[in-house]
Amino acid sequence: MHHNTFPPIKANPRGFAELVKKQSKGTKVVILKPGDTLDP
Repeated sequence: MHHNTFPPIKANPRGFAELVKKQSKGTKVVILKPGDTLDP
């Protein structure tokens, strides 16, 4: 998911991660910076 790359998609990824943590057991949110990668 893209976030904060231009004004119409301004978002708070840390806030989203906290909501997921409270509501979904076993679900992990990884916040990546532009250029970062995630290997499964």
